[in-house]
Amino acid sequence: MKKLFMLITLLPLMALAYETWTDPSTGIQWKYTIQSHETVLVGDGRGENPAVNSTVKGAITIPLAIDGKSVTCIGEGAFSDCSELASVAIPTSVVSVGSFAFRNCSGLKTVTIPQNVTSVGKSAFLNCSGLTS
Repeated sequence: MKKLFMLITLLPLMALAYETWTDPSTGIQWKYTIQSHETVLVGDGRGENPAVNSTVKGAITIPLAIDGKSVTCIGEGAFSDCSELASVAIPTSVVSVGSFAFRNCSGLKTVTIPQNVTSVGKSAFLNCSGLTS
């Protein structure tokens, strides 16, 4: 009974787990969540831990892979409040963009979305007032 109680108590904490990885070419630290042994999503999938620090500026390219796993999803709120983000290139490995993924990215002007993206969540670009393409 004691073990069952501990397991139930720890389950919510386990669900919030995410990993970090620093891109050696840009120095950007990425937060990601493992989906399977082969794929990851950037962010924590819940919008509580964005994929990158909100102070990231300029143009970024989401990596094709992190720690040898293909990046297939942009999590909910993954780039929320990155107001100085100017452009984002999404790799062809990505198939879905979560709700509110780019919310309040007022400086965002361009986003390159590949044809492989089959799902874009609700309000993914909410308050992206500078978005032109």
